[in-house]
Amino acid sequence: MTRIAAVVVVWSLMSCASKTSSKESDQRASASTDADPPRSSKPGPSAPKKGVLLNDAKNTIAMLTRSAMAAYERESMVETKPGEELAAPHQLCKSAKPLGAKVPVGGESFDLTEQEFEGAEDTGWKCLRFSPAKSVSFQYTYTLGSTPKHAARGSDIGKGDPNVFEICAEADLVPGGKTTLLCQSGTVITESKQVRVAAKLFIADEGE
Repeated sequence: MTRIAAVVVVWSLMSCASKTSSKESDQRASASTDADPPRSSKPGPSAPKKGVLLNDAKNTIAMLTRSAMAAYERESMVETKPGEELAAPHQLCKSAKPLGAKVPVGGESFDLTEQEFEGAEDTGWKCLRFSPAKSVSFQYTYTLGSTPKHAARGSDIGKGDPNVFEICAEADLVPGGKTTLLCQSGTVITESKQVRVAAKLFIADEGE
């Protein structure tokens, strides 16, 4: 083999190796991109703004919890037959529809309508006599007889107990991450006819 031919062979081998390495690198990059979950490009709120939103949600949950307890303590009159009424036993408000069609993202707020607070006197937001600001930045839920939001985060404390209620606020403060969830639960103690509220607010992914 001549010297020129040897040089050509070496250059050819180096060129092939370079192309193979480049192709493998491109494949790894493509695989990495495919494996990464899509994230929203919408920015989240600033740290001070996030703190304000969280405090507002905690205060709203505390207010709703007091409302649930007050609703249980109220006595309502029911008509047993024409002209006769009987004091109904204490009872918790029935479940409400979620306040907000979706979980807000990135600190956004949505307006509330009067229709969302309509319904029977013993049900949902009307029973709780809840009248928040015109717009909110968390989706609020009130559930009687189970704790679905707790359960979704691996802490199902309700277990179908008809005497337990759950009040939650949920928002996706950091778009693309886990949602921030704050919940308060309470249980009616049948022997004493009193509502016992959980000592600690359940918080999941507060920084998300």
